[in-house]
Amino acid sequence: MSGHDGTSDAAGRRPSLPARLFFFAFDLLAGRRTTLHKLSLLERLASVPYRAWEKRACQRLGRGTGDPGARRRSQELIAWARAAQDNEHGHLLALQALVGAEKLRRPWYGAGWAVRSVSAFYRLLSWALARACLRCALRFNAEFEEHAERTYVRFAAEHPEWEGRPLPV
Repeated sequence: MSGHDGTSDAAGRRPSLPARLFFFAFDLLAGRRTTLHKLSLLERLASVPYRAWEKRACQRLGRGTGDPGARRRSQELIAWARAAQDNEHGHLLALQALVGAEKLRRPWYGAGWAVRSVSAFYRLLSWALARACLRCALRFNAEFEEHAERTYVRFAAEHPEWEGRPLPV
């Protein structure tokens, strides 16, 4: 769990009001304290916008626009979104391995119904943002990723004993 030095300065700007409201609601749901379960929920949500953007780009391709530039941009967005989803899934698998190795009790917000509910809300939000304004959706996701990074950095600082610890297999 190393590699976090200097990353706490990732946020170059203050998050937008919608992002701050989302983070506040997330902390109300999962608590202010950073835990492996809270990080796991963050990672479950992290791939949601990429799926929404991929879906939007696939729909654009399906409409068969005659503009080769638009087709190329959609194909590039699909490839990028799929790679980002794979990256987020790798993070989730690592966190789930840590949760399993630590034999941690699952909090209420880790229950299947709660995860599905939060994911459905975030999926709807991501879809609506992508439909209304892809640029706004990208900015919101950048704010989400910066928030997640700050959360990881804070967690790593609170757990120096995990520095250099190999991930369980």
